Amino acid sequence: MQLVQAAIRFPVSVMVAVLLGVLFGMIALSRIPIQMIPTLDKPEITVNTRYPGAGPLEVEEEITNRQEELLNTVENLRELLSTSQEGQSTILLKYDWGTNKDVARMDVSEKLSAVRDLPDDAEESIIRAVNSNQEQPIGWIVLQADEEINAVRPMANDVIKGQLERVEGVAQVLFFGGQEREIHVQLDFLALSARDLTIADVRRALVQENRDIKAGAFNEGKRRFGVRTRGRYRKLEDISETIIRWDKGGPIRVKNVARVKLGHEEPDYVIRFNGEPALIMGVLRKTGSNALQVMTNVKEVLERMGHQYAQRGIRLHLVYDASDYIHAAIGLVRTSLLIGAALATGVLLFFLRSRSAVLVLGLSIPIVILSSFIFIAVLGRTINIISLAGMAFVTGMILDNAIVVVENIFRHRELGKGPARAAYDGTVEVWGAILAST
Repeated sequence: MQLVQAAIRFPVSVMVAVLLGVLFGMIALSRIPIQMIPTLDKPEITVNTRYPGAGPLEVEEEITNRQEELLNTVENLRELLSTSQEGQSTILLKYDWGTNKDVARMDVSEKLSAVRDLPDDAEESIIRAVNSNQEQPIGWIVLQADEEINAVRPMANDVIKGQLERVEGVAQVLFFGGQEREIHVQLDFLALSARDLTIADVRRALVQENRDIKAGAFNEGKRRFGVRTRGRYRKLEDISETIIRWDKGGPIRVKNVARVKLGHEEPDYVIRFNGEPALIMGVLRKTGSNALQVMTNVKEVLERMGHQYAQRGIRLHLVYDASDYIHAAIGLVRTSLLIGAALATGVLLFFLRSRSAVLVLGLSIPIVILSSFIFIAVLGRTINIISLAGMAFVTGMILDNAIVVVENIFRHRELGKGPARAAYDGTVEVWGAILAST
């Protein structure tokens, strides 16, 4: 073969090529993202629609069924699953593998925009593309405070969460716990009955008044000004003074039939850490980012924020760190790989009793493995337990093939051939079998 002959005739060029492969492999290794398992981009899209205050049956009839009717017609749809629970509808669309999720997402958005007669209280649907690895947080952070947890919730959601989302490699920070502030309108049913009003009357008045209305535009010289009437509520007194209806005695206002106060929403769940109320944040990494580096950056920011907010009685705890498990899993595979290579080299030295041959066989392992990182980087893959396990498996194949070639070269040397001729004949004679077995 010309390739084998060229390698024997130009040993310096071969050595340079090997060194370049090792060098570029080491550079690629330093830049390849590291994670626990390979990235699996599932062809799935979820549609979440909140309908506060509605029961599961209402959600199914007024939200889920109407959306399903149109979503069933999207292209490349393999399966559609839906869940209706109190206050929320969730629809999962599973597509055929190879479907372009960006196109599918646009298709879903168009279908949802065609859904008519949804309840006024229903919120806008949220469309999300599912990505298995990126959907799992690589870190969970618990926040506790000396003061009441709802008092620090706005600051934690706006400031601390915002600082974490600005960390390099972080795509999103999930936030759970506490109760959002909301305005409560507590109705006096006796007062409603005395004035011949219903809950629907109060609700209708609040909805109609709590909005800004466009009033057109006007030109003044070369300028054009937009006009709108400001009607949205900006303080509790605005709600109390809302007129529900006019009767003979004058206007009936909300304050005549209800009490308006600032409170907190009813919690759907309670989060506690060591028996105390807490807030919890989950860190999601960006696609293609190095999970280990991202968590290193997050821990640096957490340490800085821990000192910054300690004076306010706020404590931040990193309760889950995926990098610990990644280090442990990859370390175990790496150790197994090194032990296997060392044992194989020792066995070869014992049986072959040729240091030069064992040196060649031993060097073939790191050369091939380091060079393989170039292809991993070019193909956009990651280092994970699957790829490392594959390398451990390849180590055995490399040794098997190298032993066959070296043994055959030795056989030709014993026939009296020179080193170059023996190397050529010994390699050419078995290359086909090695290629087929590999």
